[in-house]
Amino acid sequence: MRAQVLDAIRSEQLIVIDGTPEPFLTLTTPAGRWVAVRRHGHLTITVAGRDLDPTTIALEPIPDATARLLGPEPVDDP
Repeated sequence: MRAQVLDAIRSEQLIVIDGTPEPFLTLTTPAGRWVAVRRHGHLTITVAGRDLDPTTIALEPIPDATARLLGPEPVDDP
């Protein structure tokens, strides 16, 4: 694992945040794994992936994470 990190390529990639491409510091290993990090306002955003071009993803806030992840509440039958 340490050798992969030493062989990683450092670059800047644009990842979309809230509809705007923003620069991320990215490390990519020869095996296709990558990590991208950016300070964004008061947040530090870290994204990791493998076998996927980081510039193809888009990040956006989720106003109600519970509803988005779990879906709507079931309706009780009368």
